[in-house]
Amino acid sequence: MERTDTSAAAMERLAEPHLIMELDSDGERLTTLVFSSGGRFLAGGTARGRVFLWDVYTGDTVFDEQAPGPVEELALDFQPLLVAARSDQEVVVWDVETGEEETRIDAGAGSGMAFASSLRGSLIDADYLALGSETGSVFLWNNDGWELDDEIAVANERFSLAMTSYGTGLATLTDEGEIGLWDVATRELLGTADLRDSGLSGQGFRFSPSATGQEVIAVTSDEGIFVVSSDAVRTGDGPVAMPQSCSGVFCDEYSTRPSAHQRLDVAPGLAAQGQIRFLVTAGRDRGFEELTLWETPPGILTAFQPVETMPMAREVELLAASHPDSLLHVVATVMSGSGPSLWDMSRDPYAPYADAESLSIYLTQRCTGAPVLLSPEEWERELPGLSYEPVCIRLQDEAGDYHGEPTVPHSPDPSDD
Repeated sequence: MERTDTSAAAMERLAEPHLIMELDSDGERLTTLVFSSGGRFLAGGTARGRVFLWDVYTGDTVFDEQAPGPVEELALDFQPLLVAARSDQEVVVWDVETGEEETRIDAGAGSGMAFASSLRGSLIDADYLALGSETGSVFLWNNDGWELDDEIAVANERFSLAMTSYGTGLATLTDEGEIGLWDVATRELLGTADLRDSGLSGQGFRFSPSATGQEVIAVTSDEGIFVVSSDAVRTGDGPVAMPQSCSGVFCDEYSTRPSAHQRLDVAPGLAAQGQIRFLVTAGRDRGFEELTLWETPPGILTAFQPVETMPMAREVELLAASHPDSLLHVVATVMSGSGPSLWDMSRDPYAPYADAESLSIYLTQRCTGAPVLLSPEEWERELPGLSYEPVCIRLQDEAGDYHGEPTVPHSPDPSDD
């Protein structure tokens, strides 16, 4: 906590967008990537059926299990920490802390998977695992005994789904671009919106990783990347391609309504939603791959503007963003031929280490959502001879696990298999 040359250099590095660390996927090609709700853990599934879970504070692999086949989708519950993997028409659910398999569900050839809560205002205890089916329905499996609880008829076509943060809304999205919001507790349809109403003709509309927040929904398609107001979906306003403003008796209600969606000025590619106010996209621009950070002002849902870019050495194949409690922008990428890399896209123009007290407050705030201050390689280079101790782990232990997610005590031993 003292101001030294090393701590000053580390804090200065934190003030600029930077690579945090690279994680080990044992040379496996990853097919899906997702953060836990608080950002402490990152899960990845591979083409050979491996399911990994990494502790992003330490970089350790804390879970490594085998699914029936190539991993198509992953979902993480909050407490207890559960990993669900969709693979070869089955869904396997594991308890991370015990390493035990909880259940196997015959899921068929559908798509869409999310842990869903019926407790308004919280995702601490999800009641159901929601699974999309090839028949166009969502099946709700109760995690208390893993019995099929109910079925919600959504559409007669393929769709994806995700759980809205801090609420009971389950969001569904068809390949044709129709969004639906459903109340998990009552199974009622809360509202719909069709992206084609704004003149889009593309196919393959899908949710972005970490796709839904309390008030906005991020969507990708072959025509671009979009942000939709969930309030507009609930009220049935639908997207407005060209919002207008006017005054006088000749203005109708439609023309004065604010836009319910925003098409980002970026080439079609990957997108991942973090907190409600930030979104990260990845794609080729100006001839090279880059990450772009988008932010929106407080209280304005569909006014995202690019605020930061970072060039990538290779094509970004997978992208995920964390949901930290603080205003940090931590994202994970998988580039061709490599495992996951963690990036901090935040920029802080203020020196946070003016004195010991301000440094302590700043570090505590960062540790509610950021990984280590120094990577293991940097630690070895800057502090040779000292055992590796990420400061966030120390702060968390001193505070009594304030982060709210379980601590996994050790990494699995591959020889156990």
